[in-house]
Amino acid sequence: MAKGKYRDRHHKTEEEKNLTWVLDKEDMKGRDPDEVTPAQLADAEFERQAAALAAGQEDEVYGFWGKVYKFQQKYEKRIPHATVKKKTYLILLVLLGWMGGHRYYEHRWVLGAIYTAFCWTGIPFAMCVIDAMIVIPKKADENGMITM
Repeated sequence: MAKGKYRDRHHKTEEEKNLTWVLDKEDMKGRDPDEVTPAQLADAEFERQAAALAAGQEDEVYGFWGKVYKFQQKYEKRIPHATVKKKTYLILLVLLGWMGGHRYYEHRWVLGAIYTAFCWTGIPFAMCVIDAMIVIPKKADENGMITM
């Protein structure tokens, strides 16, 4: 059987004894615990995490992507700092993005200076691709403005 959290269903850790799994009892009647599908285990884990968050407990994270998820949850609530014309922003992004032109347009001077300082490395070009993936799907208002 696979290693990890579900490797042995008969010997539970102290933490697992304290947790209440949220699998539907009607769904589990007469079934061997080894026959539980991975989808049911995943659903139960998501519900357990939601209950833990509602109770004020911290999320458990597993591996590198768990840390990325936790970081994203922490900084998800971004404060909008500029309203710019979408068309002008995209033109600057395409023409001068590798030098930080679009960042200067949205009045992010320090970030624009970082783009300019590293323009010879190609890193700002990669960042421009990411910026384009963020901006293109954004819906502009009736005046063609978007909030960054």
